Amino acid sequence: FFAFILLANFFGLILDWVGLVSPALHHYLRPFNSDMGTTLALALVVIIVSHIAGMMRKGLIGHWKHFLFNFSGHTIIEKVINVPVGWIHFLGEFSRILSLSIRLFANIFAGVALIMVMQYLGNMIGMGGLGGLVVLPIWFFELLVACIQAFIFSLLSCIYIKESVTLIEGH
Repeated sequence: FFAFILLANFFGLILDWVGLVSPALHHYLRPFNSDMGTTLALALVVIIVSHIAGMMRKGLIGHWKHFLFNFSGHTIIEKVINVPVGWIHFLGEFSRILSLSIRLFANIFAGVALIMVMQYLGNMIGMGGLGGLVVLPIWFFELLVACIQAFIFSLLSCIYIKESVTLIEGH
């Protein structure tokens, strides 16, 4: 995922320069990750792969038992408490999907919006056709954001998959 997200983010930043030359095209040429559907699909793939890896490692029943009926523990109190904890953990899987997708989408979309506003303000200032240079510092900052977001998405994906395949004693 790292390479795909990083290249998609870089491609989106190149499209921002196309928007400087032809502002009418900028509304049609958006970065892939500034679309919620793309980031949601990437997050769904990560969660599905983590569950498939967990089922391959723990078995079908062993994997889903942890979520749906986690009646494990040393005492009856631990066993009774672990059942709703497993349900909460199951609901947490949906929050993982949302957090992965919204984090990537919001950061890339905010960068696109910021660059578009700076392009507009640069064109309003004029400066003899050099108004687009106002965008340059923001664009370099967005290069950093693109790298960081690709790294964070990939790191969280690895953490989720590793957590899914880890065998826990008593569960």
